[in-house]
Amino acid sequence: MENWPKIDPQRSERVLLLALMEMVANGISTRKIEEITYELCGTEFSKPTISELCKNLDPL
Repeated sequence: MENWPKIDPQRSERVLLLALMEMVANGISTRKIEEITYELCGTEFSKPTISELCKNLDPL
């Protein structure tokens, strides 16, 4: 474990948020996103939270 790079929590959070927004942009349901985030992080993001995050997406 000594050779593992240090993880920047802020960067990890940004990457996760970008991944969530990309999933929504690609049409993945909020229910599936909840399942994916639970598997990856051990936590769930509610549907309203996911919707709020997606407001940051550029309009098409």
